[in-house]
Amino acid sequence: MLTAKQFQDLTTDIHQSNVAAGWWSNLQTGESILRTRNRPEVMMLIQSEYLEAYDGTLGDKRDDHLPHRLMLDVELADAAIRLFDLLGGEGAADRFTEGFITSTLGYITSKGLLRDLLIQSTESQLLNAMSFVNAAFEHYRKGRTAHYLDELCAAVVFTFALADTINVPLLDIIAEKRAYNANRLDHKREHRLADGGKVI
Repeated sequence: MLTAKQFQDLTTDIHQSNVAAGWWSNLQTGESILRTRNRPEVMMLIQSEYLEAYDGTLGDKRDDHLPHRLMLDVELADAAIRLFDLLGGEGAADRFTEGFITSTLGYITSKGLLRDLLIQSTESQLLNAMSFVNAAFEHYRKGRTAHYLDELCAAVVFTFALADTINVPLLDIIAEKRAYNANRLDHKREHRLADGGKVI
């Protein structure tokens, strides 16, 4: 498991990189959307990464972008990247403390969320990961900001704990996928402005 400082540094670094890449700016005007970006939409994108990870468990599929890696492993990294980015956008890096990590891992253990995978499959563990994001959405919807941020942080911790359980080198894959994304044509502003380009 990462230290609190590692979680904090990843939160800050990933968000800053995504700001520089234009993901937190209006695509047309370049103006910041830090305050106005649609948070439920971002949480839905996080859930889509977990669902793609789920799809990757069906036959040990290879990832489209990093074909030497399993799809499951890369999609877990994508979910973590999006979580770190959103938490960075919320200025919440300092919510990762050693006490928070310890208590979250204690909660995971007490609820049996990462029991022997012969009892709970990887697929069911991904649903557990999604449940943290679902809880974050519900807290956000009701204006409970502290709980919203805590559930997002817990989703990150759970994702790393899951990766450890199934022997996925998540930190390495995050670094690899970020380097890949930095040079992707479909992530460039001019491509995103074209018809059919990524807008979110």
